[in-house]
Amino acid sequence: MSTIRALEDPTILDVKAAHTKEPSARTIAQREAQAQADELVGSLTDPAVAYAIDLDPNEKPLTVRLRLLKAAKRANKQIVVRKHGDGLAVGLYTPERATKRGRKPKAETVDAVATA
Repeated sequence: MSTIRALEDPTILDVKAAHTKEPSARTIAQREAQAQADELVGSLTDPAVAYAIDLDPNEKPLTVRLRLLKAAKRANKQIVVRKHGDGLAVGLYTPERATKRGRKPKAETVDAVATA
């Protein structure tokens, strides 16, 4: 059987303060890029407004595209990101800007509707 004894110092059970350290330069840069993407998506209020993004040599287009799409999701907006020259173009989603990629929708027939 286990032995039970009283603790002389009950502060052992207290939660210790989390070790905080300064964020790295990479983390600071990512936060700034995220804030910039949030600001860009927030300024998209009209489908007639679009922005061109010129990429830095060390930035990848896919990373910037995903960052913009995540910012749009946080803002509850649908955006379109397309290649434009050496960078990207961003605007609000409209049906005219929808891509034609993917499987074509199956045509419904009267027989298929009647059996369902």
